[in-house]
Amino acid sequence: MAVEGGVISPETAFPETLVPNDTLQNLMYTNATVSNVQYDNVTDRTGFAAEVKVGVAFGVDFSLETAESRATRASYLGTSGPDGIRYPIDFRECVAR
Repeated sequence: MAVEGGVISPETAFPETLVPNDTLQNLMYTNATVSNVQYDNVTDRTGFAAEVKVGVAFGVDFSLETAESRATRASYLGTSGPDGIRYPIDFRECVAR
């Protein structure tokens, strides 16, 4: 069975073949859209702080952060072949150039 104690097995989450008597996995196999995208993340941080103390402290703190994510690799499971297995297909349109 694909679901035990409320947990879905990896075989059900990423169905590659039909399994006799496993309705959920077979539904996932025939109707699911499965994709895998890998990202390259870049974060830049810049900061500045100043404090003046003359009896009472006064301070200023400034920071700036930028983050960028780029898809570096992507694929999806195609339709089943003659052998009944769904193979990954490169999804070049999803990758940043």
